[in-house]
Amino acid sequence: MRRLRVLREAAGLSQEELARLAGLSLSAIYQYERGRMAPRTISLRAIARVLAERLGADPEEILLQLLEDEEPQKLAYNLKEAAEALSLSPNSVSKLIRSGQIRAVRIGRRVIVPRAALEEFLAKEATATLPGDR
Repeated sequence: MRRLRVLREAAGLSQEELARLAGLSLSAIYQYERGRMAPRTISLRAIARVLAERLGADPEEILLQLLEDEEPQKLAYNLKEAAEALSLSPNSVSKLIRSGQIRAVRIGRRVIVPRAALEEFLAKEATATLPGDR
């Protein structure tokens, strides 16, 4: 979402502040701004509410601005596209699929990863406890 960063900065918010105020993870905001993951409707409305409050605007207007520059979302990715979306190598994604950490479908020799599977994996990664955080 190219406009998310522009609106967030116009509202004087850091990614961390927007995430906290919208009830989302920092990782989610980061992924949304870079177009690696598309927000669900409820998340998008929470972001629009926070930005509208800070900018003194109507939340529906902010929502429209956020959606205005969006391209249609892909429903599934091939292995290379999934790797790019996760900023990993195709080999690393293959290992995650084989270990069951990412759901995928094999059609002949092709591996297809549903968008929902990538979102689930990213959500799990965002909530994983890092060593030393305990």
